[in-house]
Amino acid sequence: MSPAEAAADLTQRLANHQVVTSTTPHILERYFFEQLQIYPQISGLYYGTADARFYYVSRGVGDHKGLLRTKLIHVKNGQRRVELLWRDEDYKLVEQKYTPEDAFDPRTRPWYAQAQAAQKLVWTNPYVFYSAHTPGIDHRQPGGR
Repeated sequence: MSPAEAAADLTQRLANHQVVTSTTPHILERYFFEQLQIYPQISGLYYGTADARFYYVSRGVGDHKGLLRTKLIHVKNGQRRVELLWRDEDYKLVEQKYTPEDAFDPRTRPWYAQAQAAQKLVWTNPYVFYSAHTPGIDHRQPGGR
């Protein structure tokens, strides 16, 4: 679990110093992309905010195996837009689509609630991941990560 801890710690430090923030989604996406290139044992990295924005980069599965998938939930003026991107190992965009039917809200997930309540670094109990529909655990810190 140490690569996950190192990635989470680095992300929290960069967020605290406004190096990576939810106001720069494509910079945050690129940062997560590079972390997954460095740590092949990590399946994905994400960041959720108090206003339901969400930034997630994960390893592709099925028809998208070998690609990295990004899920971005943008919220502007109370309107949300869910964007999915698939990129190759060189960060080249391979596919893009919008999924307005996606109702995911990071604030309802165990990792978000647990980190917010504890206001410290936490490990979640196993639960079923929303997108992958597979069980797992998360390493989270307060402030949306």
